Amino acid sequence: MIEKRCHESHVATLLRNLDEALYNAYVDLIRNLDDVYEDDCGEYQKCGKTLYFFRIEDIISPKILGRIFFGFYNDPLKSSVTFAPAYSPYLDRTLTLKYWGNYHELFHRELFGNSISYVLRFDSDVISRPSGIMDFGNSSPSIINDLEIRKTLGIYWTLSLGLPYDLKNPFLGNLFLRVGDNWISISNIFHTYVTKSNGHIEYLDLNFDLKVIKREDLEPRLDQDYFSYFFIKQYNLYLEAGSPKKRETVKVVGYDSSKFKDIGVNWEHKLVLMVLRKMLIQRRLDDEDVINIGNVKEISRCLNTLLQLISKESNIPVKFNVGKMLDEVVEGLGSRMNGREVKVFLKDNNNDIIFVHPALFAKAFVEKEMNEIYDSLIHNVFIDSQKRKKFLRLVGKAVTDKKPTQTHSRNNINVHNVDIIVKYYPDLKQLLGYDKLYYDESRKMLKVFKYIFNSIKTLNVNKV
Repeated sequence: MIEKRCHESHVATLLRNLDEALYNAYVDLIRNLDDVYEDDCGEYQKCGKTLYFFRIEDIISPKILGRIFFGFYNDPLKSSVTFAPAYSPYLDRTLTLKYWGNYHELFHRELFGNSISYVLRFDSDVISRPSGIMDFGNSSPSIINDLEIRKTLGIYWTLSLGLPYDLKNPFLGNLFLRVGDNWISISNIFHTYVTKSNGHIEYLDLNFDLKVIKREDLEPRLDQDYFSYFFIKQYNLYLEAGSPKKRETVKVVGYDSSKFKDIGVNWEHKLVLMVLRKMLIQRRLDDEDVINIGNVKEISRCLNTLLQLISKESNIPVKFNVGKMLDEVVEGLGSRMNGREVKVFLKDNNNDIIFVHPALFAKAFVEKEMNEIYDSLIHNVFIDSQKRKKFLRLVGKAVTDKKPTQTHSRNNINVHNVDIIVKYYPDLKQLLGYDKLYYDESRKMLKVFKYIFNSIKTLNVNKV
């Protein structure tokens, strides 16, 4: 049983009692977190005001669990908790929203209705604990019914999943957790190409190697009609006859376009997104150009390697127009909203592909702040290699310029300090070419880029 308020302490206790390796990974994560806040229940990070909810069959979907908690007078009380998978555009990865019944009617209708995906906007920041469980506290959520917003966040979510690889720390990946009184289930979610060969099943990993699934638990059965699949690695920890047990399984579920048709990602787009994600998380980070995925030639070679491999494995000789496929994603994936151009990727004046981070989209188009700054970034800054590097260098200095703060925090980057804003905003204003950039706008922009820098560095495979 646990205290209802401090759910994270229960997670830590379960991990410590059930699996030493996962507990050590959890503790190591806490030690190395940047920009961390603390409260009575321990460490947490902020993860913005926007969440994209989705479901993958019945495997990664909202779950209601009965629980027993300690009440105010340490009396055992029965209650229920819901765990729901949700993509955070600010962190650019999937985490798990936990709620106890606040706004129960809204969540029940949307999470357990017929919707495959939907978007919620909160009136204050959702927080994430080290386990990857999110809380929205007293914040009020509202449903965003805009199809273009759902479509764009769906593209970002698809890109975020990426090809499977050996996560050194499962709590840093795309994550869905369910937590019971004496058990915990941890799922890491990927997106890959899967094939049947000589009676066994193989999947494509991040290094473009085909790996055999040795312990599969396929739900539903593998269907060759799908081109790409969700690849889900699960760790199930539980007690059996008083002894800790661990069961690892792999589940492969078809990425059914009929269920995610509003995203508008065809099989060619999926392959390009796999390659772009591979480049984004495998490359050596350039602190002065963190959103640069790589040059068109380099990415085209990588995409061509993938296409040739799939053609060989499927025994279907196919001629691919690599340049056309890449252009369709870089130039074509996006939309127009309220007369403004929305981009997921850009090509700059050096033929480099630039990642327009989802935090910028969420801030500008879901939360409806920074619209004009967004325009300036994609039209003036990101497409110009020199200007972009100068801008990111300056922003990097601003968000790491730590000043004494009265808030209870650790390694916290203080972008609310007036001295910091005054120090950097004239140069930022000049680079953006945006005359209305003053204190409040500068603060909001720096806060978003703090998220961007942290998320890209956290998810890079050289860091995890």
